[in-house]
Amino acid sequence: QVWLDQRYSDIATSGDYPDRARNVTEPFDDLFSQIANDLLKQARQRDAQQRQRLIDLARMRYALSLDSVAWGGYLQQSDQGAWSLIRLPAQSDPVMARIDRIRDSDLLFLDTVDTHITQTATGLAETYWLWRKYRHDYTLEKRRQDASSANQKRSGPRSLSAMRDIYGDYQESRYAEQAIAELAVTFSGEVSEDVVQVDNELVKLGGSLDQRLVQWQSLIQRIYEEETGLPTVQELP
Repeated sequence: QVWLDQRYSDIATSGDYPDRARNVTEPFDDLFSQIANDLLKQARQRDAQQRQRLIDLARMRYALSLDSVAWGGYLQQSDQGAWSLIRLPAQSDPVMARIDRIRDSDLLFLDTVDTHITQTATGLAETYWLWRKYRHDYTLEKRRQDASSANQKRSGPRSLSAMRDIYGDYQESRYAEQAIAELAVTFSGEVSEDVVQVDNELVKLGGSLDQRLVQWQSLIQRIYEEETGLPTVQELP
């Protein structure tokens, strides 16, 4: 079921990008708030049974991600990609109870990943802000050039000073973009370990973020097989 079928847009002005990046408001904060409020409005229009149905659907899709054979008969996917519930396991189903505990551990791990992303975003904040500001200024100048191209042909080429200003803004934008790329590589390649708890067991995950995600998914699959006694059979992509 589609909750929102709407195109959102907003316009940033030069005043949204001051020279200093500290203690400023995100230029598109009002747009993000509007989307969040529209989603909340849609959620409140659903009754308790419909909201619970959505929770049950998410729960069963997680079970399906662990074992597509054992849980494939509980869900159905349309040709358009929409999922629907066919049935639910018994409330006392011990395998489903174990999956719920595995999912809780999975969410805790995702919280750890979110912490890394937040730390990286904090480190990127000022550089990224400067990049956005320069890109905004450069885009505005480019539009002004395009709008006055006919006049330029009649009046001759743009002055050398104006061309230098434009190139300077573009060069600063490229410097900021390069700094962002370098910080992102540092983040993805970091070798610090994550220590997460699965039930009463502490597990260390090392390597890059991508490597840790692969290790975690392998761990989740192994725990599911060991605890349920059901070998997982996944469909090939």
